[in-house]
Amino acid sequence: MRVLIVDDSAVFRAVLSQCVERVKGLEVAGTARNGMQAIEMVRKDPPDLVLLDIAMPRMDGIATLKEIRKDYPDLGVILVSSANAKGLEGRPDAADLGQFEYIQKPTVTAGESGVETLAPMIERAARALTRAR
Repeated sequence: MRVLIVDDSAVFRAVLSQCVERVKGLEVAGTARNGMQAIEMVRKDPPDLVLLDIAMPRMDGIATLKEIRKDYPDLGVILVSSANAKGLEGRPDAADLGQFEYIQKPTVTAGESGVETLAPMIERAARALTRAR
């Protein structure tokens, strides 16, 4: 399963890449630093799965996902954010997002990367999306 990683933080893109590389059956197809770049990459070479940050400059994750859904309604998406999933409830645009999974970014202390925490979460979410199709 080819995974596109979308996050405005270079550090977190690297952490997510390490997580994907640890999960059997997943490989990094590419990384994007914002929603506009992600949409371009999806259109050029659609991945099987997108790890998508919600809070990004220029085009946030919700707007990015809505745009992706226009041409790729069944593309697997895992929203990854420092906010909790309750932040999506009640948003008028959240109903149009289609099937997705949600992972909250872990809080890490100095010397930790979050890879050990995130990799199993990504694996579970990817498997859930695969079963849902």
